[in-house]
Amino acid sequence: MEKLIEIFNSIKTVHPYVHHITNGVTMTDCANITLAAGGSPAMAHSIHEVADMVANMHALVLNTGTPDEFQLEAMLIAGKKANELGIPVVLDPVAVGATPYRKKINAQLMEEINFTVIRGNASEIMTLTGVSSGRGVDAMGDVGFDEEKVMALAHLKKTVIAASGAVDFITDGKQKAYCHNGIPMLSEITGTGCMSASVMGVCISASDDTFESVLLAAVMMGLAGEVAFAEVEKKRQLGTFHMKLLDAMSSMTAIQLQTGGNVSYER
Repeated sequence: MEKLIEIFNSIKTVHPYVHHITNGVTMTDCANITLAAGGSPAMAHSIHEVADMVANMHALVLNTGTPDEFQLEAMLIAGKKANELGIPVVLDPVAVGATPYRKKINAQLMEEINFTVIRGNASEIMTLTGVSSGRGVDAMGDVGFDEEKVMALAHLKKTVIAASGAVDFITDGKQKAYCHNGIPMLSEITGTGCMSASVMGVCISASDDTFESVLLAAVMMGLAGEVAFAEVEKKRQLGTFHMKLLDAMSSMTAIQLQTGGNVSYER
């Protein structure tokens, strides 16, 4: 946990600026979780300003949850500018297996942009490996999660892949780690996956160690969920849980991470 805590403390110093081109459903949630995690969000989508906006940022998060041709153009412009400037880029391929169009645009993004991190649920990540494994944002389907295929994709694309689930799986193609933090209620409110990508944007801005930074983001999100759940579990109050999740993220401390973080490695 020492490295994770070191990165966590660095966030306060860097105070990362994270540009999002994201979906309209969860834009506010992504902005708020970025603030809660210690960063500052930007949400510019216009092709006329995304390159200029990215140039002033520490990280870029691209989320394909509500895709169209205008957003795709903006993502390509922003992503290529970030690559040119050495700014890390996160891809969240929301529901990539739902339609041929989603598969097509995510394939194009992965072909034309070098992603520092690719984050999705197990179904979305398996779809990127070429396995048909579900239609939506929370369906695994009948195909199991294959760590070796995911590691091969991470190695091929020279990226860190984070697959969320009951246990989050993180790999850079050579090493792998597991985050055991989190609770099922995180899947019962809209946008927690998108929010996780935003937290990853914050964390990778604070360290050159992308693998550990992504693991830290998974721990932060899972631990915040656990803290929020402890306050609402008897009544299953989803609205209150949403609010408490932001509270838990914004008040998180290094001591909480040290005592509550639950990770394991295979190197």
